[in-house]
Amino acid sequence: MRLADEPDEAWLAVAARRKGGLPDAARRVLIDARLVKCASVAGDLAIARGAVVRDFLHLALVEVAEPARGRGLARHITRALALWGRDMGAGTAFLQVEETNLPARTLYGRLGFTTHHPYVTRTAPD
Repeated sequence: MRLADEPDEAWLAVAARRKGGLPDAARRVLIDARLVKCASVAGDLAIARGAVVRDFLHLALVEVAEPARGRGLARHITRALALWGRDMGAGTAFLQVEETNLPARTLYGRLGFTTHHPYVTRTAPD
């Protein structure tokens, strides 16, 4: 488990695969918060980003490589960021997860997260 102030190339590669590429400004945007950590396990097995804003921890880009799923890495990486966030003064954590991602929603439920509200992403027509 590694917590870093900036994403390394392996971390960015995992995020890029998940997002279908990253814009040139991605690194700057990812580290633009005052308190931010990029977590990774073994370089590219699992990644996540945590940012503390006021007293909230925002968790994002939690991703586990397909062959490494089911080993508890998402739980491990989420917990590490939650502990870091608590140490930085965050008393509440939040995240976004696709409604169709049942394994992730199950994990987050086990970690104590509840649904606050649905989030809708819209794509402009061609």
